[in-house]
Amino acid sequence: MLWLCGVVHTSVSTHPCLGLLLTPTMGNRPSLPRFGLWWAADTGCYRQGARFDLAQYLTWLERLTPQRFDCLFATAPDVVGDATATLARSLPVLPQIRAQGFDAALVAQDGLEALEVPWSAFDVLFIGGSTGWKLSAAATDLIAEAQRRRRWVHMGRVNSLKRLRAAAQMGCESADGTFLAAAPDRNSRRVQAWLAALEACPSLWQPDRSWVERETEPPEWYEMAQQDPDDPASDDPDTGDPLLLEYLIDSRTMAYRPWKVWPR
Repeated sequence: MLWLCGVVHTSVSTHPCLGLLLTPTMGNRPSLPRFGLWWAADTGCYRQGARFDLAQYLTWLERLTPQRFDCLFATAPDVVGDATATLARSLPVLPQIRAQGFDAALVAQDGLEALEVPWSAFDVLFIGGSTGWKLSAAATDLIAEAQRRRRWVHMGRVNSLKRLRAAAQMGCESADGTFLAAAPDRNSRRVQAWLAALEACPSLWQPDRSWVERETEPPEWYEMAQQDPDDPASDDPDTGDPLLLEYLIDSRTMAYRPWKVWPR
């Protein structure tokens, strides 16, 4: 499980499971390294409302393309609590995000389970919506379908160990929160304790991440590793065809992420 911080703090760069959730309007903007720090891009619609500027967001994303290798996703604009309005707003933007080299995230909102989900249009399912909905059986079913389709799943607004455990149990692979906004030094240690608690309990740990296709070359300190070819978990969920998953392993931290999938 990865936890992305909505505020900038030095601890983020020193823990392998911590990262940043960036928005165009953040006051304290970090200088992202070329490789080695997990991060994601968010529109900031939740706070901006009608003030959101799509052109500004896409221009901001374009400036971040040199760091896209470690970017988990970039969200499309959404409408809080309204899945129908979110789809209407997101669908024209998702291909623009992909065109810039980022994995495009659809922010799931209340009622998405009753609609036809355009799975081929996005790469990441971001669980947003009201607190009640994001912890509901409907959201859990959407997460299960996303996993079946090899989509990365992220949950927004996770600011407690209880919520982080719920996200992991539901199948999310990352989450974000603003818990470090107050007393960041003390609360950073608490977040790291949350992550340690999850790692200590294998039933809550989610090591099997969705595969992604990458066109850029990996940095020199990564080594390639292949999944066990006899592992049926790597079979294509739609066709049943066997696949071979190649991982990148960071020799400095032993962290790994999927690189490419090939037929086998």
